[in-house]
Amino acid sequence: MKDKQSERKYTFSGIILTCLVSAGIVFGIFHIFNRKSANDTPSSSEIRANEIKAFHNIKLIVDAQNKYIETDWDEDGKKTFAAFIIHLWTTLDKDKNPVNINLIPKKLGSVLDGYKYVSLLAGKSEDHQSCNAFDYEKEWAVMAISETIGNKITLIVNQSGSIYAKQNGFIEDFPYDPEEAGWLKIENLQQLPHAEQ
Repeated sequence: MKDKQSERKYTFSGIILTCLVSAGIVFGIFHIFNRKSANDTPSSSEIRANEIKAFHNIKLIVDAQNKYIETDWDEDGKKTFAAFIIHLWTTLDKDKNPVNINLIPKKLGSVLDGYKYVSLLAGKSEDHQSCNAFDYEKEWAVMAISETIGNKITLIVNQSGSIYAKQNGFIEDFPYDPEEAGWLKIENLQQLPHAEQ
């Protein structure tokens, strides 16, 4: 009596399927072990390139806000600045329907070139203790914060269009007087500080 296992037939499609599955497993394992880890730190030249791109993106946001306020997007009788960065590429009409306006690229809404762009919702009062929610008919602010671990340059800007930078800066509310709070006003790339390594 012959054993049933010794009579097993191999089909061409079965062999191909087995090879493909095996190749997929090897490919997956290779990529798991060779992917860039979160601990990989960018070079100083990569960090500097990202800081320069962030400076240009902040200027782009300033220009977009100045264009945004020219139109009463929701037709409520008030022209306002965009409260959130997303509204600079897609805003809402009077019926809360999305309207593509594309004043900035959509990619600025996520981490781009090592920086995340965050809408600030309030500003510090003159007493530096309390905060006031922004009146979007008059004011707005954005922070560009680096995703790089360690020393990094943070940028902030508001409706004045003045851009400020600070080493390892992070804020929840726009400072009443950024320079008094330790922020450096920058008007061009030559004034943009380098992140210290």
